[in-house]
Amino acid sequence: MSASRRSQVTGIALGIALSVGPAVLTALAKNWYVAPCDNPPCGDGSLANPWDLQTALNPNLQPPPPGRVQAGDTVWLLGGTYNGNYESFLEGDPDKPIIVRSIGDGAAKIDGGSYNEPGGAILRVLRGYTWFWGIQVMSSSTDRTSVYQVSQIPPDIGTTVGIRTPAVPNNLLPGLKFINMVIHDTAEGFFMLVDAEGVEFYGNIIYYNGWHAPDRGHGYGIYVKYYLPSATLPVIVKDNIVLAHYGMGIVGSPDTAGYVLNDMTCEGNIVFYNGVLNYEADHEEGFEKNFTIGDSRVYPVRPKLINNYTYFAPDNEAARRSPGNNRLGYTSSCTHATVTGNYFVTPYRVWDPPYPCAGRSFQFQGTDLNAIANNIFYGRTSNDPNDVDLLAAWRSGYGNIFYDCACWPPPCSGPLPTGVEVFVRPNEYEGKRGHVAVYNWDDVNDVLVDVSEILSPGDLYHVVDPQNYFGPPVASGTYLGGSILMPMTSTATATSSAGFTPQHTSKQFGAFVVKRVFYQQEGPERGGP
Repeated sequence: MSASRRSQVTGIALGIALSVGPAVLTALAKNWYVAPCDNPPCGDGSLANPWDLQTALNPNLQPPPPGRVQAGDTVWLLGGTYNGNYESFLEGDPDKPIIVRSIGDGAAKIDGGSYNEPGGAILRVLRGYTWFWGIQVMSSSTDRTSVYQVSQIPPDIGTTVGIRTPAVPNNLLPGLKFINMVIHDTAEGFFMLVDAEGVEFYGNIIYYNGWHAPDRGHGYGIYVKYYLPSATLPVIVKDNIVLAHYGMGIVGSPDTAGYVLNDMTCEGNIVFYNGVLNYEADHEEGFEKNFTIGDSRVYPVRPKLINNYTYFAPDNEAARRSPGNNRLGYTSSCTHATVTGNYFVTPYRVWDPPYPCAGRSFQFQGTDLNAIANNIFYGRTSNDPNDVDLLAAWRSGYGNIFYDCACWPPPCSGPLPTGVEVFVRPNEYEGKRGHVAVYNWDDVNDVLVDVSEILSPGDLYHVVDPQNYFGPPVASGTYLGGSILMPMTSTATATSSAGFTPQHTSKQFGAFVVKRVFYQQEGPERGGP
């Protein structure tokens, strides 16, 4: 018997419906269920008899209404491993998106294995107004080395893009959101092309994506390639944790003439350690870029970098090869940029006498009323060939703080940062969840963090290290209010599918995910933007 449509939504359904706003609470909203299955359609979409995943993602494989997923419905993925690659043809409405969500954080895992076809992906999204939430997407294939020096996914590695859109010209796919996903060990985390108008990446944990090639490390965490000139909605990249890829972290690259990259907004992201897996692969290349928005062919227009937190580890051997940096409009230019409240940190000096400064925290090129204010720049802000300061116009009167000469190893020039700085970002879609970034300039072992914006007294909680996301929590307990201790001495990191285990960041920097532990009968916590 299939799940029935009800005039009231209860239990788990109530939690999710409230979290996406009152428009979803309609008399027709329905819950569907999916489980790993090798004999599609496997069931009728009820909790007792769930569908396989591909049937759930394609209404054409489902019975006619009311036995079919419709706008405003929620598709729940039960825990387990879903092997293979999938395509989503689900399409909601602007005020009634279809939600595809894992029951449990990352408990539903899509494993693409060794699938690698041109233009393919582990999850290929072909329609708009769909939200994907809390699902783990990865590849267990171990092959991440190519003999080809190409930017496209090469044919000789054992994986492909994690999630992508099809890049069909003049076929916009508005209303896509990817919320609290866990994307790792693919060739590219997210790859969004001309069609993903107004796509939002929110709260995702993205790590270990890419591949090693003879020229450099390839593959990024989030890659927004370009945009149709007719697109009017901004790309939103907010509150993600993006780390430790073969290539760069967050990339906006309108690299084809006739296309644009307008209003790309990056806010509240914690982005660090990118490029380290390529160093682990050959010990020749070092860190890459945490942010790079713009390239030599097309100017980004109105890009925004707001309250982001970046870091490169000065004591990692990768820094000796390349200390890493961040770029906005650097290889061409950008217009009307907003850069406020960010931490751009690349604390590195050459290890050999006379210990020259080498770390570049931020490289910028822009015209027309750019707003660059209230940022921390730790590392040089000069260009590569002739060391001209690219932020000279914003050195005074804009609230920016510059620590030009990075410090690793000594001797160090001053002044240098002191104290402990903590940034807490409550999740806008899931109550009782949030991200924390810590800059531990005083080198203490534990840091007190006020998480009262995330938890309530009496909540059972876990604190998870994204460098070892599926490992044991680094702190847990019952929240009593106020601040909790977070350790800065963790050393465990996850091992990639290719077998690499990068060095953990030192005590100088930490990133954490705080979340309440829910009992199964409770369902997801309500909340929302």
